[in-house]
Amino acid sequence: MNKRKFAVRNATDAAPEILEKTYFHLSPEQWEDFVAILDAPAQPDFALARLLNSPAPWDEV
Repeated sequence: MNKRKFAVRNATDAAPEILEKTYFHLSPEQWEDFVAILDAPAQPDFALARLLNSPAPWDEV
């Protein structure tokens, strides 16, 4: 198993436990604002795109 698969599998395995422990309270108005942010179209992030399209440090030889 390579390092990338190892990291993805461990993060995926840990996610449910972390989400079960995460709780925050929002008023109805805050909830509406939160949902609006989630529903809004994503803005392009060129720096993130460049990062995701570059080779991982452990993949470079």
